[in-house]
Amino acid sequence: MKNIFYLIFTLILISCHSNTVYKKPAHLISEDKMVDLLTDMQLAVAAKGIKNKHQQQRIDYMHLVYQKYGVDSLQFQENNLYYISRIDDYEKILNKVHAKLRNLKNGFEKENKIKDSILKTKKKHLKDGKKIIKAQNNFSKENLFLYSEPTFKSGPERNIKYESFDWSPLQFKNCTYFFYSDEKRPFRYGASVEPNKGYTISAYIKMDDLSKPKIGKSSGKSDFWFVIAGKIAKNNISIKHINNNIYRCSASVKNGGKRLTHSGIATYPKQSHKNFRVVGWQLEEGNKVGPYLPSK
Repeated sequence: MKNIFYLIFTLILISCHSNTVYKKPAHLISEDKMVDLLTDMQLAVAAKGIKNKHQQQRIDYMHLVYQKYGVDSLQFQENNLYYISRIDDYEKILNKVHAKLRNLKNGFEKENKIKDSILKTKKKHLKDGKKIIKAQNNFSKENLFLYSEPTFKSGPERNIKYESFDWSPLQFKNCTYFFYSDEKRPFRYGASVEPNKGYTISAYIKMDDLSKPKIGKSSGKSDFWFVIAGKIAKNNISIKHINNNIYRCSASVKNGGKRLTHSGIATYPKQSHKNFRVVGWQLEEGNKVGPYLPSK
């Protein structure tokens, strides 16, 4: 059937030197249907050289085209000769076929670009996730938080709630949500430690407004404080962007306070009152933050 298009071209040349107008077929194919039919015939010819989903090649799909449009090869030839003899009409048909094939080609190219972009993004997220996992596997310290990913009340708290949340590319599926209500400051404490020791606290944080978290002075220029054993952690403050507006935040104290159960995050009335989500709570001995390690 590949020779059909060579035949069409030959017949066009012949018709240019002939005034013969063929009789209208008994079963005339409309011009619009002829455009669609010729377009699919061209696709069928091109597909013959491509492996299908069954890894088969050199398959003749032309009978499927005839079946789709309810015609046979004889009806097609009669109609094709009829339109060829009307060269002006046939030229319009072929121009429309060419335009449809061009639009299909452009659409496929655009779709492939989108797929390539999505694939690159997925590969990057996977790579980032593997880096995090590798860092976790190299870490041997103990996480002193009883629950690093709490989904229920596990210590003193106010104006927080636990909910599902997608932390992609990280693997977390829930969060502790800090929100203001009637100017009552939210806080959550969830670890017991020995007093008068050096500790570092850290967590993954995402602000509702997607801004970079601010840890610092109890004023509108900051969002919250880390607290260790009842003492504000002001040393070695670190705010590191991970991905997708997610930050790994940490701070430490040289010597913890005396309130053994008060370690976590607290906000103060003069701070920003911004809402934010937290996951991956971690508390460890020493003054340096290590890779995330879930509670045992």
